[in-house]
Amino acid sequence: MNLLQASLRNARFEDADLSGCNLSDADLSHGHFCHADLRGANLKGADLSHADLRGVDLRGACTDGAQITGTQLEGAALSGTSLEVVKE
Repeated sequence: MNLLQASLRNARFEDADLSGCNLSDADLSHGHFCHADLRGANLKGADLSHADLRGVDLRGACTDGAQITGTQLEGAALSGTSLEVVKE
């Protein structure tokens, strides 16, 4: 699926299969993606700020340049991505 530069602010994709989807440069801010499958998705330059990505499978996803300010990533599978969860 190609959603390049899509405006999906506040979208609801809980439990959705978005594996391999092209979401590069998309506005996904404030979106709800709990437990979604985003394995191998292209999220390069996507705006994920304030999105709910708890429990999301992001293994192998391209996340270069993705904006994650305020994003909830608890329990997300991040192996093979450039995202990093820092616990304080």
